[in-house]
Amino acid sequence: MKKSLIIFLTVLALFVTIPIGNTLLAGQISVLYVGDAGVLLGPNIIASPFYYETKGYEVHIWCQPVLDALNADPDITVEHMTTWRALKEFPETSKAIAEKYDVVILSDVEQETLVLYPFERMLVSPMGPNRLKSIREYTRNGGGLAMIGGWQSFTGRRGIGNWGIPLLKKPFRLRA
Repeated sequence: MKKSLIIFLTVLALFVTIPIGNTLLAGQISVLYVGDAGVLLGPNIIASPFYYETKGYEVHIWCQPVLDALNADPDITVEHMTTWRALKEFPETSKAIAEKYDVVILSDVEQETLVLYPFERMLVSPMGPNRLKSIREYTRNGGGLAMIGGWQSFTGRRGIGNWGIPLLKKPFRLRA
């Protein structure tokens, strides 16, 4: 039941945010799905103040059923980007997003993932374009956006998700 509900909500969000007059509905739809992945480390072994070791790790792609459902449609292509990849590889401008994707799905993604850049760019000023403003411009130009909740999305570290501060402060229209 839960799996069916997740797939239904994702597909519904995908189609609600695509502009109806867009020719994309007649052809291939390209989706960027960001988030819903994590790494499980452990167990951790602490034998003394001088001995700490981690044994094993697993990478989990929690959205795999949703990706499979979307990929089952021959008119939809999906690229999944983990948050650790998005920090470095998420497109920097609205033009770069629009050139490659018709719809962006952000699910369980901290705002900081798209505001900050990898360490090698943090010492450069500016680090790069504000990718949240790029997403807002992308949607205003007709690109589709679905934001799906999760602990990192809307609560995040320190109990604040920070999404209300620049992306959603100026609302944009959803077309049905």
